[in-house]
Amino acid sequence: DEEVEVEGEAEVEVEVAAKVVVAACGALWTPPLLRRSGLRNKHIGRHLRLHPVMFSWGYFPDAPHGMTSYRGAIMSCVSRVAANWGSSGYGALLMVPALHPGAFAAVSPWRSGRDSKDAMLRFSKTAYLIAITRDSGEGGRVWEEEDKDKKKKKKGGGDLHISYKVSAADREHMLTATSYGLRILAAAGAAKIGTANLDGASLHLGGEAEEEREERVRGFAKSHVGQRSIGGGGPNETLLASAHQMGSCRMGRRPTSSAVDPSGETWEANGLFVADTSVFPTASGVNPMVTVQSIALCISQSILHFLQP
Repeated sequence: DEEVEVEGEAEVEVEVAAKVVVAACGALWTPPLLRRSGLRNKHIGRHLRLHPVMFSWGYFPDAPHGMTSYRGAIMSCVSRVAANWGSSGYGALLMVPALHPGAFAAVSPWRSGRDSKDAMLRFSKTAYLIAITRDSGEGGRVWEEEDKDKKKKKKGGGDLHISYKVSAADREHMLTATSYGLRILAAAGAAKIGTANLDGASLHLGGEAEEEREERVRGFAKSHVGQRSIGGGGPNETLLASAHQMGSCRMGRRPTSSAVDPSGETWEANGLFVADTSVFPTASGVNPMVTVQSIALCISQSILHFLQP
């Protein structure tokens, strides 16, 4: 019970006696924690899913007074036109996100200071659609690389590394959904449409007959989205984003194919459970919030069973 004053940095070793330990650092940081704890299962840190996202936007200068992009319920509009739910189950959902000015600036292509200022002045009348892709490829990898210079080694480990490559199939799903997004925005009456491609290309609309507008939008989507994006051209030409990280300590029936068992317990350490999105066997295809809550509930029941005498 004595108080000890310590000047500067100090390393203190603490031993905690617990029958059960639950790791829940998320799909990016749970794998490094398990590795640092001595676990060596080869699937820890692999099979990372990200739900890669592409953006499309439309500018509505004549929207009714008081109608702005930041009013109303978020994520309340969803289109399954490119989701493939009736076949493979792998595709992309179109959703309407809520972007505050900072997020809006981050996803807007940079061409010049003047162009950026003009884009921000159009913020309240610019609507974004996102294509959230259920990734079907091999998945990515997350690991912690220790600093070779031990004098500079950070507490708890080294730098976090993430490796992820969009598969050809997922790329096509994103492109298809983004093309649909442009058509939806145009049909809703946008005077200008575009994507988050770094070239900043956009299409002005207005005054055309419906068939002509549809033809122009299809042509823009084919030439701009198909060739000047991750579907072609050089690297880093299109902004991709991710809000959902999953699967890096996936659940399974055997240690040869998974990092934890169906109860969420690690194969190598009795009483060590994982309860976050890292245990997803594959990408959910939708916002994983309810799924991870359900999995956590099931794992908590498994823990109660484990603790029974």
